[in-house]
Amino acid sequence: MRFFEYAPKPPLPSFATLARYRKQLPAEVQVALVAPRSSWLGGRGALRPGPELDAGFEWLKRSSDILKASIIVLATGAELTTGERDRQLLADFVQALKTATGRLLVVAPRGLWEAEHGAAFARQTDSVYGFDPLEDDAPPGAIAYARVHPMGARARLTEGHLAQIAERLLAPGCERAYVSIESDEGPRDARRLAKLLAELTDTGAAALDESADADDDDPAFDDPEGDAGSPDE
Repeated sequence: MRFFEYAPKPPLPSFATLARYRKQLPAEVQVALVAPRSSWLGGRGALRPGPELDAGFEWLKRSSDILKASIIVLATGAELTTGERDRQLLADFVQALKTATGRLLVVAPRGLWEAEHGAAFARQTDSVYGFDPLEDDAPPGAIAYARVHPMGARARLTEGHLAQIAERLLAPGCERAYVSIESDEGPRDARRLAKLLAELTDTGAAALDESADADDDDPAFDDPEGDAGSPDE
């Protein structure tokens, strides 16, 4: 696969371990780093300025450099509201990360954030909204970033699910699409999706960057220390 979304869980891996992970991936593979909760959530709350947030910011900067990540994903939950203060804190954090790293920022807030709130925020901050293609259409733009978390009634992705994802990735105006499938079946489902896109359009395969989050059983990372990343819950 040409794209890999890495979502580390605590205890966070050492920088030496991250460097080993990167060496195990072909040079042409793009990596997206999902910001761990500890990098933006402290004792005072989400994205509150202070030593904890400063340390999380520095970890993201250094880790994204080591992994040669082209994308940083901020996937927040109910800890971050849609209120004006929290929106401004997130906007400030996004801008600071963009300035410090030069990387594409994907915002994927959940909780009280509806898709229209997230997409509007992404437009205002010149970032990309990480949308759920099984729930919503891709926001207008040259880049689409889809995050799929099979669960409940959709614990396994059916052919119908994949067809729906493919249809939303092929939205007019979209030049590049990234897909992260957060499950043990992620690599297999990504290949199924790539095949479907190739069947739907001559350029489908070239336009799609498949992704699966790392997990403890994923052979993409040889992790004898047992600290490889897995989907952030």
